[in-house]
Amino acid sequence: MNPEYKEEQNKATEGDGDTVDESKIVGEQEDADCAAEIAELTQKWEDSERLRLRLQADFDNARRRYRQERAELNDSAQAKVITSLLPILDEFERALSHPVEGADEKFLEGFQLIYRKLVNLLKAYKVEEIVALGEQMDPNYHEAVMRLATDDKPEGEITAVFKKGYRMNDKVLRAAQVQVAHQED
Repeated sequence: MNPEYKEEQNKATEGDGDTVDESKIVGEQEDADCAAEIAELTQKWEDSERLRLRLQADFDNARRRYRQERAELNDSAQAKVITSLLPILDEFERALSHPVEGADEKFLEGFQLIYRKLVNLLKAYKVEEIVALGEQMDPNYHEAVMRLATDDKPEGEITAVFKKGYRMNDKVLRAAQVQVAHQED
């Protein structure tokens, strides 16, 4: 061993006993650096996890909103098509209520078959007729197109239906056009 080094080492160990072990200082510094780095990495991980959870929630909300909008668009398209079929249904009912005398029986049966298929198609899409005759007038479901002055019927009772109303899934497709009773003065 180098004699000068040995002498310096002896000087460091001799003296007043206040010698500091350099390896302890370096070890404590390394420990502090590691702890700071661990804290920094932990904070970055927690921030990343919060961001991931927020993005996941945003994605789930967007997917839910997309499905809801798609369902609403589908319902709206169905309602539009079915609403356009209602005048055809009205014409079938009008024609069946006034059969032509001397009409071929097979022709009439075919006409009734087409009508029943149309009614069944509407039922498959949960289309229901709005009950009106004898009911109280409800502006959510009925459109009053005429008033009948009478003492025989209570105020606001529907006395006649001019055009049937329909709803699908509790949404009114077409309000029933009705005549409403009112009391004479």
